[in-house]
Amino acid sequence: MNSDDKINQTVESIITEIKPLDEKEALKQIWDEAEGLQTILKKNPVIMMMAGNIGLGKTTTAKIISTFGKITIDIEDPHKELLKLYYENMGFYAERLQIDLICQRLNQIVVNSLLYPDSSISYDRSPYEDPLIFAQALLNHEQISRESLDFCCEYFMIKKRELEGKYSEVQFEPDLLIILKARVESGWARVHVRQRAIEVRKDRKKGRGLTKEFYRLLDGYCNALPSELRRKNWYQGPILTLAEDKLAVADVTNIKGQLYVVKSVKETLKIIYS
Repeated sequence: MNSDDKINQTVESIITEIKPLDEKEALKQIWDEAEGLQTILKKNPVIMMMAGNIGLGKTTTAKIISTFGKITIDIEDPHKELLKLYYENMGFYAERLQIDLICQRLNQIVVNSLLYPDSSISYDRSPYEDPLIFAQALLNHEQISRESLDFCCEYFMIKKRELEGKYSEVQFEPDLLIILKARVESGWARVHVRQRAIEVRKDRKKGRGLTKEFYRLLDGYCNALPSELRRKNWYQGPILTLAEDKLAVADVTNIKGQLYVVKSVKETLKIIYS
């Protein structure tokens, strides 16, 4: 059994253990699990990156790991002006947004590595999602050309190699990639619950925002991300998949969801470093 199979099997058993707990029992357990997670992270500095569709709780998950693991967190600014323009006119701004995000995320890895050497970091995004999820979905949605998609993928590798050449001490691949998954209907509902103005447009003169059709396309490419990473040899490390539908990770007030994240990460790291 490979490490991913072991991780998946372990996480399934964790879900089974947590589901019948009441909030008081979950709250009691989470501090013990947090202590175990902190012990592992002190011995083994770990770079963790989140991935998954819009609205599934990537930022919340990164915050949970950072809070209970007592490690540094890197959160993407959700109020980028270019992102607003993109939702107003996806076809016109799609390629430049993907290139901007690829550049931003790779550069941020360099910054954090220099600021926090030999430290654990929890990122709420990964640099893989723009070329392998969003750009792919934009091609399918006829918002970019095949040439633009190919350029996004090529630019990712060009920029990564350029930075690797300048900063040989920087680790660009995570030690653990954490992918959040949920049913399309569940994820789409969460997008509307959080009501970000750039995503949910009430004034159609200011753009369509995020549509359910595009959200469904993103979901398909999110599901294909592990196999695409392996196929392209962009990432061969361990992958932890968290089923957001099962224990509501995106709801920061849900103690059982927090316990699910903390224990799953702790047990995954035990498998990796055993």
